[in-house]
Amino acid sequence: MKHRCEFRDKDFEAEDCYLGDETDQCWVAAEGQYGGIYLCCFHMPDEQMAQVDSNLRSTTLISLLDDWNLSCKRKLSTFTLPYLHSGRFDSERFDSGGFDFSNYHFLSRINLRNSRIENTRFNQCKFHDDACFQGATFDGVQFERVEFAGNAQFSDCEFLGDVSFSEAVFKEDADFRDALFAASAWFSQSKFKSGARFIRADFRGSAWFPEVVFSENVRYSEARFRKDANFEKAIFGGHTWFSGIAVDGLASYKEVKFKKYLRFNGAIFGNDVGFEKTRFGEYVWFNETGFRGNAGFKEARFSGLASFKKCEFGQNADFSGATFNGYSEFLEVTFFVEARFKKAEFNDKVKFEKALFDGETSFDFASFQEQLTMLNDTFVWAPSFENSELRGRVNFHNTSFIDLTSPKAPQHYGVLKSLMNSVSNKREERRFYVLEQESIYYQPETRWTKKLISLCYRWFTGYGLSYMRPLCTLLAIIILSPIIFEVSANLLTGNIEYIGDYAALGFSDFLEHYKLMMAFTLDNIAAPLEVWSSGSTVSGMEQFSWDPLTLWPQIAIKTLASTQIVIGMILIVFSVLAFIKKVQN
Repeated sequence: MKHRCEFRDKDFEAEDCYLGDETDQCWVAAEGQYGGIYLCCFHMPDEQMAQVDSNLRSTTLISLLDDWNLSCKRKLSTFTLPYLHSGRFDSERFDSGGFDFSNYHFLSRINLRNSRIENTRFNQCKFHDDACFQGATFDGVQFERVEFAGNAQFSDCEFLGDVSFSEAVFKEDADFRDALFAASAWFSQSKFKSGARFIRADFRGSAWFPEVVFSENVRYSEARFRKDANFEKAIFGGHTWFSGIAVDGLASYKEVKFKKYLRFNGAIFGNDVGFEKTRFGEYVWFNETGFRGNAGFKEARFSGLASFKKCEFGQNADFSGATFNGYSEFLEVTFFVEARFKKAEFNDKVKFEKALFDGETSFDFASFQEQLTMLNDTFVWAPSFENSELRGRVNFHNTSFIDLTSPKAPQHYGVLKSLMNSVSNKREERRFYVLEQESIYYQPETRWTKKLISLCYRWFTGYGLSYMRPLCTLLAIIILSPIIFEVSANLLTGNIEYIGDYAALGFSDFLEHYKLMMAFTLDNIAAPLEVWSSGSTVSGMEQFSWDPLTLWPQIAIKTLASTQIVIGMILIVFSVLAFIKKVQN
């Protein structure tokens, strides 16, 4: 016999509840009457409830609440179960403690706070009003394709077994704060049409959120994912917080759409994480995020601000093909292994400041449409900019390039030199030219003759960048040569005592003798062929000391003079070439 149980929105006594004869939205009561009173089992006095048949108790949710106290029973009286009939609950399901509410409609607000619910299915149920499960303990419970029309309160809940909210619909706020998921949690293709909170939730099993739709704000702040976390193809329509989360297993955000603000500040990814083809909205913050495994951002698109301040990439960081449409900053970022920005597009300003690139770095085929700033950065390995495009200003101020020995260092620095030339940055062009030459010098296959020339080129002209340095060097050689020739001649003839006499000459006598020697020095520069052909110059070899030179000392002096000639000519050529380069720049 079908009866209807009506409830009131105020406190009521047991006798206020009655069973009418309406047949719509019925609750199926067991046959017979209990004490002549037509009361539903939710409102029966406790002494009558104790006499109710166990099967009837099973058909009334009491089987779900093994240790409820009296007050909990009263709270249970705030919902209605239409279409409930005893035929759905077979004896096998009762014996196993299971319960199936699939396809039921809960018309009124329910409150199962602090209850324990085991082996129960709410699949395809519809909660027409608020559903409060705060502090409840679930073991073997499923909520697949459930619709929550009101607020869904699951804060402080414990899900001891696998739980599934796949394809569930939350039309109002969904609160899973401080919830414990001891096993796998499935939210695949669920829809959150209002706010959702998973703050400090503890996922001890795998967390599955693929293709989930969050229409409004969602918070996962300080949530803990002890195994894998999967958010592939999810949609976040409002502001999103993943601040302070920790993921011990694999994390996947592939092809996810974040439409508004996104915060990953202080997050820790203990394993690989993927953001491939992810679309980031207005602002995204990864400040102080730790990537312990590989971090993949291939073909990701950043619509607005992208901040990676103080991030640490413990393994490979792959931004290949990523598009940055807004301002992007990598301040105090550490790339411990490889950093890939191949084919990346920076359509707005990008700034790397105090960043450490400890592994190989590639910007091959990258496009920089606006300003590229690298301040106080450190590149342990020469970065690669093959076929990159620079359209705006470039600044490498105080950036250190340590690598001079790797096989590709000369090529990489040569490419950077050409890029700096293309944007008319002469200062940085000269700098990368020097790095290119020095890396060539340190290559093991470079011949010693080329190394010697390169060494002289560096010492005397700074790789051709200074025309004053060779001139000053030539002037110093000319000034010091008379003394060198005089001392050498006396040493070669054995007249060592004359060296002391030469040093003890008075200023006027010394200056007179110095002038004579200076004439010989200048003649070597002005008329070098005389030294090679006749072995003498205009001033003559007899200017050396007070004794004429014998054969072998003359040969030695000629050798010194020839060396002076060669060095002087090289310095003159270096100075001319450096001056031409200076004029061209």
